[in-house]
Amino acid sequence: MVAGVLNMLPALFFNSGEGYGLSSLPVTYQVIDVIRGTMYSFLLGVIVFYAGVLVWKERDANLSDVLDATPQPTWLIYPAKFLSLLLVVLAIQALSMGCGMLVQASSSYFRLQPQLYLTELFVLDLLQLVALMTLAFFSHIISPNKYVGYFVFITLVIIDSFLWQWLEISTHLVNFGALPSYTYSDMYGYGPYRSALFAFGSYWLVFCGLLSLVNIMLWPRGRDRGVRPRLAEAGHRWQGGIRWASLAGLAVWLGLGGWIAYNTMYLNKLTSPPERESRQAAYERQFKTLEREPQPRVAEVKFEIDIFPEERGVEMRGTQRLENRTTQPIRQLYLNLAESWETTVEIEGGKLTEEHPEFLFQIYTFDPPLNPGDSRQMKFVVRTRSRGFENEVSIPQVAQNGTFFNNQIAPQIGYQAERELTNRNDRRRQGLSEPSPIPPLEPENLAGRQNSYISNSSDWVDVETVISTSSDQVAVAPGSLQENWEQDGRRYFRYRLDQSSLNFYSFISARYKLARDRWNDVDIEVYYHPEHEWNVPRMLKSIRKSLEYYSQNFGPYRHKQARIIEFPRIDSFAQAFPGTMPYSEGIGFIADIKSDDDIDMVFYVVAHEMAHQWWAHQVVGANMEGVTLLSETLAQYSALMVMEQEYGRDIMRKFLSYEMDNYLRSRGRELLKERPLLKVEPSQGYIHYRKGSVVMYQLKEIIGEERVNAALKTIVSKFGYQGPPYPTAVDLVEALKAETPPERQAIYHDLFEQVTLYGNRVLSARAKPLSDGKYELELEIDCRKYVADETGEEKEVPMLDELVELGAFAAPAPKRRYGETLYRQAVKVNSGVSTHRFVVDQLPAEVGVDPFRLLIDRVPDDNVRKPVLEESSTETATEPVATGTESPAAGGN
Repeated sequence: MVAGVLNMLPALFFNSGEGYGLSSLPVTYQVIDVIRGTMYSFLLGVIVFYAGVLVWKERDANLSDVLDATPQPTWLIYPAKFLSLLLVVLAIQALSMGCGMLVQASSSYFRLQPQLYLTELFVLDLLQLVALMTLAFFSHIISPNKYVGYFVFITLVIIDSFLWQWLEISTHLVNFGALPSYTYSDMYGYGPYRSALFAFGSYWLVFCGLLSLVNIMLWPRGRDRGVRPRLAEAGHRWQGGIRWASLAGLAVWLGLGGWIAYNTMYLNKLTSPPERESRQAAYERQFKTLEREPQPRVAEVKFEIDIFPEERGVEMRGTQRLENRTTQPIRQLYLNLAESWETTVEIEGGKLTEEHPEFLFQIYTFDPPLNPGDSRQMKFVVRTRSRGFENEVSIPQVAQNGTFFNNQIAPQIGYQAERELTNRNDRRRQGLSEPSPIPPLEPENLAGRQNSYISNSSDWVDVETVISTSSDQVAVAPGSLQENWEQDGRRYFRYRLDQSSLNFYSFISARYKLARDRWNDVDIEVYYHPEHEWNVPRMLKSIRKSLEYYSQNFGPYRHKQARIIEFPRIDSFAQAFPGTMPYSEGIGFIADIKSDDDIDMVFYVVAHEMAHQWWAHQVVGANMEGVTLLSETLAQYSALMVMEQEYGRDIMRKFLSYEMDNYLRSRGRELLKERPLLKVEPSQGYIHYRKGSVVMYQLKEIIGEERVNAALKTIVSKFGYQGPPYPTAVDLVEALKAETPPERQAIYHDLFEQVTLYGNRVLSARAKPLSDGKYELELEIDCRKYVADETGEEKEVPMLDELVELGAFAAPAPKRRYGETLYRQAVKVNSGVSTHRFVVDQLPAEVGVDPFRLLIDRVPDDNVRKPVLEESSTETATEPVATGTESPAAGGN
């Protein structure tokens, strides 16, 4: 127990789940997760070990013959021993709960939620621990000695863990002690999961009671006489209260099993992972040939949506105008329906001619064909209403408080590559080829630039929504709120997009508190759970600062509102839709930003999502290699500039250190091919996010922020809200090159067109005092440059008069990571060792090469070191001297 507490407490105190060196506020559900991750392995050890000790205690002490001869009832022995172990488990759980609350209070966090501790630790977790205890006792009771009992228990647990998966059986009715997976949310509690947790919990509790009766009947008394005598003795014990209790328990258990089976297999469909995998493979094999068939485009959408939170129900009625924007008649329409949602479709001039319900795929035939330039209406109804409960909740997005879904539940037009298997092993098992990469970067291929990477069935659409919800909730849809009213005890809201946008947006309903601000004519809003107000001011500030910077440097914001909307922690992300940014309660809302030296992750994430209002929601790239350079990398750069303006260069230095470290770690785990930034795959987030941050910041330092922003403004003015052919990464690089001086054009090859790495390090650093109080620094550095191919193999290439920065820094102030910059200068270097001298006004704490980590260095930790102080000199300060030619770092301070 002591070891468990010593393992648990540091994890509770130093939880850093937010990233970038930040910790989260010690919200109760996260504290409980830490307790599980650090204490439960010890708790499991206690159960396994002491169950054996308790069963074999008397026999190990050679007292069993004496005690078994006493008139003590057999039915009392097992409950007494079980209760003693249960009390130990309860004590450990209580200790864990006390430690969790102590850590919360010591962090000045007093929203302790004791009822959540009790529910998680003393109900849900205890139920599964009781199941393990019962099984552990059973294993020892049927075993000939203690060590065989330990082996039997471990064997049974392993078999139970893997057998059902191997047999492709997914129901929790057979997986001993298993409960459905669930996610607690401060917004809905246990909402969508409550019924299933109660049902399966009751089922397994009754089963543990039955197994306990078996344990009582098989409990060894006297000398071990073999299997048959023990079974005969168990038969003699099955009488009276035990008989009636076991019969009643069996009836209740079978009744619960039947009730659960009715709900999870009849009212709802139970699909195993292997079955779903086979279905995905069959979808690809059967319909892949339709991928390039011409299909109509969605041009306009009107929604009427009713959300019934208490019943976990949604009904979406939609009308879409479909246009033929091709040069040939379209005779068939291919529709993909949403899994777990009921969908009906009515198409003007279209008849359902093929239906494949196993693939949720339909084919409609137009009569007459849809000619070029013509349009037809498609009406659809998509609905869900909870029926009983499921083995695993299939639509957790529909909840009692915090319903959050997007328009992808509407019928999707054309073959959808997103439905394909992406895991290589899964594809190999299904006899499929390697995963299809994104189409190659071919700017001259105009036919390949007809689809954006967001959709293959729409360009820019107009959207109007009427959405209703219960009287105590607020419903939010894309666009500006036109009106709202109450009718029949429900609230109605009408929204309309101010600007034609991508056909990609969300709908949300919850009990919200609203924080408002305003920038020019834009309403700034944060819809948040009333108990989660900690970081709302940071969010409002980030939206305002982002609007200021992006509008000034990239072009006008096209919506009348900018909203952040909190949603339950069923996922942990923030996402940008037109004018609206859903933000999970599990990330920035609970970030604990304590000091000025902390990276304000809340501010950064909001700035990143706001940047997507330009990069993706104004300029969206063609579905080709490098497309996320135009969206994610530019959103990263934009957010960095807003952060630098707000928090200064030192925070950027810290942020970029995390970004580079993340990139360097991730490239070693690459399963596909590491691509240069110009040809990045959408799935390679470590490249378009992490490397993209470093590369774009380096470019800004080389050619200057104004020139980078001028190029980006050109991109917005040229491609903003443009239909096909969509822009490519080449368009971005060409715009940047147009703003770059001729002598710096070569940098784009290193930054975007190949994987370039550096090996810069300080070999020695000496500081010599001068007579005027200044210090002369002599820095010996070794600089190397490497190019990596797609397999990661690196080859050294020469550096020829390349600019690399040198720097010197004062000691950091208390609670700060970086000290004042005393010197910063770019010098020309060649491959190998070189010596450089410069003068600073005070003795630096650190000096180094590329100290701001502008270059992607394979081992960045050896770039700086503390200088060695030499004897004083009578010399006076002179101009900086180096073996190479120095030149200022453009854009630097």
